[in-house]
Amino acid sequence: MSIITYKQSAREYTEGIGSLFQRELLAYLVSIFLKVKFKRSRPFFYARHNKVYYTKKIHKLFNFFGDLLNNVPLININNTKQINKKKNLAYNIPYKQSETFFRNLDNKNKKKIVSNLRKKFWKKNNLFFKKNTIVLHLRNYSKGDEVLFTRSNIERSFPYQIFSFNYNIPNQNSEFYTKWYVALVTKIVSENKLNKNNLKIYLCSTGKKKEFQKIKQELSKIGKIRLLLNFNEFKTLKLMICAEFLILAQSSFSYLASFLNLGKKYIRHSYRSPLPFDVIFIKDYNLLKLSCIHYSYCKFLQVLYEIKIFLKYTDFIQIIKNKLNRFF
Repeated sequence: MSIITYKQSAREYTEGIGSLFQRELLAYLVSIFLKVKFKRSRPFFYARHNKVYYTKKIHKLFNFFGDLLNNVPLININNTKQINKKKNLAYNIPYKQSETFFRNLDNKNKKKIVSNLRKKFWKKNNLFFKKNTIVLHLRNYSKGDEVLFTRSNIERSFPYQIFSFNYNIPNQNSEFYTKWYVALVTKIVSENKLNKNNLKIYLCSTGKKKEFQKIKQELSKIGKIRLLLNFNEFKTLKLMICAEFLILAQSSFSYLASFLNLGKKYIRHSYRSPLPFDVIFIKDYNLLKLSCIHYSYCKFLQVLYEIKIFLKYTDFIQIIKNKLNRFF
């Protein structure tokens, strides 16, 4: 009987917790759809992102994925059609292949396998659904991000929407993000008729307290707010999974939680990877009642910013060398 797994490549050893388990989870979803047994490969945890102590606890949350794979030869595939169910082989599904596979499924099958995933997760883990709880995850600069960008080139973080960084675009800065998140929490409370006396709001992020003073002050007017900064990542993930309302950041950490959370989930605009069927996309112009002209202007500035980043940080000489090496 064939086996499916996900094993990190050497270039993935610096991935953060959310990104690492996101990769394993998507490979697991492929195994559910194809009805092929899944076994786990032993992961490598990058210490600069997190403490191994917490990471190992998160690893146990996903024990329902199956046993660890023995030291057997793996076949790396670039297309799931290469999997032969009849042969006794072990297939390693790289992230891009599992992501593409899930993205291309129709909504019916996405719902089916994600519902299957959630059923198995909640059956195996002793967790409790937290009603009247709103959890916001805000992506902010952390030590682990030095792998991707430093203080001198943090503008490259634009796709991640770092909360405390000003990208010099009207809708991409700390003041705007504060307004956006507060407006969404207000909308959630109003639409779901939540009792503010029983409401608990958790803001999960990294960074310094002073960077979150304004948003904490505004959210405290809506309900009881607790700021969880640089907090135990295991407890933070569980909190996001169990929340009745989860607001995702442009981050693999809350993306991972969205596949397991049974409540209502929201995200700004979209996400670079395919999301679960029940995540609600929130448009700026709907939430904040922006004019069409202002919204279009911001989009235009974003395109210019992306072009600037591409031209500034792309090593065109190295790309040309790589192309030439293929021929010589």
